[in-house]
Amino acid sequence: MIGALHGYAVAQLQNELFMAGAGLGVLGLAAAVLRRLGRHLGSLLRSRLIVTITIHDRDGLFDCVERWLHAHSYAETRCRNLRAKGERKGRRTILLLSPGPGWHLLRHRGTWIVLHRKTVGGDDDARTQQEHLEIRGLWRDRAILRELLEEAADRYGRTDPDGVAVFAPDGFGDWQQISCVARRPLATVILPEGVAEDLVADARAFLNGRDWYRERGLPYRRGYLLSGPPGTGKSTLVRAIAGALDLDLCLLSLSMPDLKDRLLQELLCTAPNPAILLLEDVDAAFKGRRADKEAGSGLSFSGVLNALDGVAAQEGRILFMTTNHPERLDPALIRPGRIDRSILLGLCDETQLRRLFLTFFPGEDLLAARFAERIGGGVASPASVQAHLLLHRESASAAAHALFAATAPKIVATDADVGIARSMAPLI
Repeated sequence: MIGALHGYAVAQLQNELFMAGAGLGVLGLAAAVLRRLGRHLGSLLRSRLIVTITIHDRDGLFDCVERWLHAHSYAETRCRNLRAKGERKGRRTILLLSPGPGWHLLRHRGTWIVLHRKTVGGDDDARTQQEHLEIRGLWRDRAILRELLEEAADRYGRTDPDGVAVFAPDGFGDWQQISCVARRPLATVILPEGVAEDLVADARAFLNGRDWYRERGLPYRRGYLLSGPPGTGKSTLVRAIAGALDLDLCLLSLSMPDLKDRLLQELLCTAPNPAILLLEDVDAAFKGRRADKEAGSGLSFSGVLNALDGVAAQEGRILFMTTNHPERLDPALIRPGRIDRSILLGLCDETQLRRLFLTFFPGEDLLAARFAERIGGGVASPASVQAHLLLHRESASAAAHALFAATAPKIVATDADVGIARSMAPLI
């Protein structure tokens, strides 16, 4: 009897333990389902109600937003987690404070905005790390977020609103603004009459002709080749055209270390647009169709051609190539369709010499004429003449009559430059 009662009690206890375990299991399952359902609902609500804009540190907009945050009252007064950044201004270093890593809540034009700053990528290698800014707001405030970014870009996108933003590839294969240079007035680029003005008119017609190209099924790209001896104003002309058209300037060297076909194609596809893309000294990267290993080129000739006008090539792009030796370029590189116009910028003719002199000494027409006559056309580059005039900028008479002692090696044309041998006569 006692044994039966003991067995019954044990069975009851086991049954209660089983029921308790089952109950706990059900509760755990229910909690897991609720957690998963909560995450799903939270994700659904965020996707429907929250707008998130992500900005990467390799994007030019990142610095603009960081400057905008620096000027915001939140960074000035309420933020307790700050990121410090030093910026050179002449000989001074300006301190910029902006919200640091983590979550931040700030107000803009009566709307609450959530900011999340985080670092992603390799923990052991700073080169692979990237910093992201996430700006979040309610779906109804999407226009406010867009206005915030546009305001940051307009206010801080250029250090000089009247300058030309210059971009170059960084070490990660992205474009980065490296400077903002003053616009060069077209009239200060002393070239043969009408050359600069004609190029600007041609490029402006291209920029305004997108529909015309599309209607005719033509690739919407324009290419120019500037050739001539060193110091004839090729790069200066491109800078002046960029300023005249209010375009950014993207610099790319085909001899850049570690530049491969795939990277070149990505850079040409992701360059700021509209902008002028400048490939300087294109003859230095190739000898015919073979890469110049001494110049460090890792490109193939076919890779360059595909990047310039292949299926994935960027539309709306203006391309300028410069070279000191056009005879070294393979015809396939500069065929029509890749290069639409080829302009030779030679050594100064007498008209250019007079104009250069009058740029430094307005009104000195007689001295300018004597200056040009003594030098003669086809002898001096604009850069070397400018160097001489700068040396004697205090006196028009001295500039016109002084010897070219210091600048003679630069101002005398060589056989390689112009195919002739002429010696520079002293200006006495």
